[in-house]
Amino acid sequence: DRARTSLDDGAFDDAVRHAEDALALNSEAADAQEIRSKALAILDDRRRQRDQKRRAQQTVAEARAKFAAGNQDAAVRLLREFSPPHELVTNALQELEKDSEAKARQATAAAAHARRLADAKLAEAAAKLRAQDYPAARQLVDAARNHDPQHPELTSWVRRIDEAAEHAAAAARREESIRK
Repeated sequence: DRARTSLDDGAFDDAVRHAEDALALNSEAADAQEIRSKALAILDDRRRQRDQKRRAQQTVAEARAKFAAGNQDAAVRLLREFSPPHELVTNALQELEKDSEAKARQATAAAAHARRLADAKLAEAAAKLRAQDYPAARQLVDAARNHDPQHPELTSWVRRIDEAAEHAAAAARREESIRK
């Protein structure tokens, strides 16, 4: 009776202890065996849930550390591979994916802004090139490179400026040679 009451009250450790006491008196007591089995199964299930929650918490902490260190793909992969599924991991995965998307949008916006700044510097460089101010044009191309090092037109601008400067220098040498 004490084992059954403890089981009903959720005192599973007590239910096991009382059931074992009953089994010590009568090892054939089917009710005591059933109560002991149920209580042990519930305790085992709770232990597994606690272990899974602890693993989930550790995995989430590790994923957040990876994410903060800039390794978003590894963080997301770590959470996706967690098994069996756990609410903490699922929630963290949704958060990190949302943060990752926000960072990607920010990076895209920053890259677009940098591209616009670089384009503006290249437009100024074009004006300086037309005015044959080659050092100023070169400085503006370098400024554009500082804004957007991956800009596809940087190499061609450097080449155009160098060629124009070389052409102007050659013309000046010819003119000087003719004058002499």
